[in-house]
Amino acid sequence: MALSWDDFQRFTAYKTGVFSAVDELTSGADGVMHAVFCYGWWDDPRSGSDGYWLCKNSWFTDWGLKGTFKMAYGSAYIMQPDYTFAVQFTTANFAARTSQVKQRLKQASFVYDPTAPGCVLYNPKQPLRLVKLADDLATLAVTSSVITVL
Repeated sequence: MALSWDDFQRFTAYKTGVFSAVDELTSGADGVMHAVFCYGWWDDPRSGSDGYWLCKNSWFTDWGLKGTFKMAYGSAYIMQPDYTFAVQFTTANFAARTSQVKQRLKQASFVYDPTAPGCVLYNPKQPLRLVKLADDLATLAVTSSVITVL
């Protein structure tokens, strides 16, 4: 989240309802950055532009709605590309993950791109999100695994 100092002070006192930042941060203005976990949303069925994000704070359960809060859409830069980061957690050990990644990559096709020297075209057997491919490649990099695909 990115809030003005005044909005952040109001946020620290949040108890109920949907929080909405009042001040707009301008370029170069001092603001408060605060990381939160957004886990859901609610869309008002009567209005396509009204709703809120469901988020969890790190300030324990005696704050807000038992440690969670509702943030109005478009407020505090929640879920805006410049302020949003994803984290993935898995309990699988690296050996198991590496084995799964290798299996997925072996099922895909790889060919050199004739229009772009040094580049490879990747075609997975099953649809795969780019972020998953990046995660798979990061897993191989961390475990120092080498795959011969061509």
